[in-house]
Amino acid sequence: MDYEKDTFEDILAFDKRYAAKAYTTVMEAVEAPCDPMAGEEDESARDLLYRWTDIVLDEFGPLSHRVLAEWGVKTTLDFGNMLANLAKTGRYKPRYKFSLDDLDSVFSFEDEFLGPFAVK
Repeated sequence: MDYEKDTFEDILAFDKRYAAKAYTTVMEAVEAPCDPMAGEEDESARDLLYRWTDIVLDEFGPLSHRVLAEWGVKTTLDFGNMLANLAKTGRYKPRYKFSLDDLDSVFSFEDEFLGPFAVK
């Protein structure tokens, strides 16, 4: 499936919290190559979270925090909820079982998405 053209209508029908574009960025992280040092079998949901964070920062830079907020994504648990929705609809096939607890309060969005651009 070409996630860049996906409208995620099936997910939005049962969970309207997040914009379709937010799911596109999560799919970018899912589809991106794994860290060769870790190996695919060792990849965790947190690894995906950090890969997604890098993708968002690279794509949106200092606007990352604002863009995510507009899409309804305000915490690491929101990322977990989107990942769970993608798994529920078969777009993401976890290599192991993950719990939303694994992604709850991993970091502050303000620190992660605004911190790198703070004037010092």
